[in-house]
Amino acid sequence: MTNAYEKARTIEQQATYELMPWILSTFNNVNPITDKDRQYTEGDFDAETSDSRRIVLELKSEAKHTGNLFLETHSSADGNVSSPGWLFKLKADSLLYYFVDTKMLYAIHLPTLQKWAKEHLDEYRQVEQKKYSQQNRTVGSIVPISDIQKALGSRMRAVKIEDPFTDMPQ
Repeated sequence: MTNAYEKARTIEQQATYELMPWILSTFNNVNPITDKDRQYTEGDFDAETSDSRRIVLELKSEAKHTGNLFLETHSSADGNVSSPGWLFKLKADSLLYYFVDTKMLYAIHLPTLQKWAKEHLDEYRQVEQKKYSQQNRTVGSIVPISDIQKALGSRMRAVKIEDPFTDMPQ
């Protein structure tokens, strides 16, 4: 059985491959964050907006679109779920949540999502991630995308990612 980390890495690699043309056309001076401590607390990419503002992007990806986002609230390698999950730990500016099967990207202003989540996550079912076998224990809320879109308004947008390689000359 493929472990969760290996499976997630494969999905994340595919998502990164598919999203890079969009990321590079949307932001300037995009650079991957390679320092593990910064990745753990900030995100995946440093970038610059069109008005020269420096931001950090975090990429989350799933293989299959379900109509929901899994918002990780707790995660711990020792099985104790008192450690905050990425939703509350990360200091990124934007969350890029991508579904590989539908090529749908949800670009979300992370601080706005975090503020909303602190006030509303108790309204949603908390579940432990059991899709893949893994050593750490991960708990989060399953939240309909439509609820987040309604709550965040213009601070979240849906983008259909077109395959950038279909129009390449043969």
